[in-house]
This record gives sequence, structure tokens and C-alpha cells, in this order.
Amino acid sequence: VEGTMILIAGLLILYTAFIHLLHPSQLNKVDTGMLLIGVTAVLNFVAGTICIKTGTKNNSLALVASGKHLLSDTYSTVGILIGLGLIYFTNIQWIDSAVAILFSFVILYTGYKIVRTSVGGIMDESDRTLLKKMVTLLNGNRRENWMDLHNLRIIKYGSTLHLDAHLTVPWYFNVHEA
Repeated sequence: VEGTMILIAGLLILYTAFIHLLHPSQLNKVDTGMLLIGVTAVLNFVAGTICIKTGTKNNSLALVASGKHLLSDTYSTVGILIGLGLIYFTNIQWIDSAVAILFSFVILYTGYKIVRTSVGGIMDESDRTLLKKMVTLLNGNRRENWMDLHNLRIIKYGSTLHLDAHLTVPWYFNVHEA
């Protein structure tokens, strides 16, 4: 949902930018707008960074997606600030639309990445980084009676991991020993 909302926002920004490019309008109080947008950028950056760190630590796709959304807002805001600064000093009004078009593509890309990651999680797409970590962990804790470990699967349920594998032990082990 988060990724879809970002994609819709990117498309709306792109549409509005083209409309304003075709029908320019005068911007007012650019300096006040720059101050408010700057404060918003700092807050979004701090909140986004915290969300991504916490989401990564807890394996929460939703929290990471929210953090990426906030960071994409930050990057967009910085671009808008640069554009507003150029408008403020040059008084060239079409710069606003040009910056909006440019950053709509950044927003669209971010939305795509979030949707792609979410769909991969829903479809149980393999997570090669997690698989490498798990293989390293299993090799580091290997027991001498493990003859073979195969058909390893790791399934994520939010922050919970479910490990499924076939372990071959010596034929002479009873059930309790195995």
C-alpha cells in the first residue's frame, strides 16, 4: 500500500508539473516556503532513518517501506529547495515545473522499489543475503554427526523466521539421538 501511494503521488506530481509547465503561474513567498520545506526535510530524514534502522533490525518490511518513503520525501524536498532557491535568485518560474518533473521520477522509482520488495516478500522470493547469513550460521554451529543438510528453506513471517531443512544423521542413531 505504501509503495502504491508513492507511485500515485509521483504520477500526480508529474501530471501537475506538466500542467504548470504549459500554464505557468507566479510563485509567492518563496523564502517562507523554503524555510518550512527545509524543516520538513530534516524531520523526514531523521524519522526515515530511524524507521529503516528499526525495520531492518526487526525484519519489518512495512517499517522499512515507511522509512524509505520518508527518505524519498527528504530527497524530493532537497531538490525542491534547490529549485526554489534558483527561482528565488533568478525569478525563472519554469524551474519549478522542471524540478518537479525530475523528482517525480525519483519518487516513482522509490515507489517501484517498495512495491517490488513487498511483492517479493509476499511471493516468498528468496532472500540471498539472509540465506548466506543462515548458511554461515549453520556452518559455524555444525555438529560432527551431521552427515548432510539439504533442501534448506527460510520463510519470513514479519520479523519471525521459519527454517525448514532435511538433516541426515548416521543410520545407527535412534530417534532420541537424532
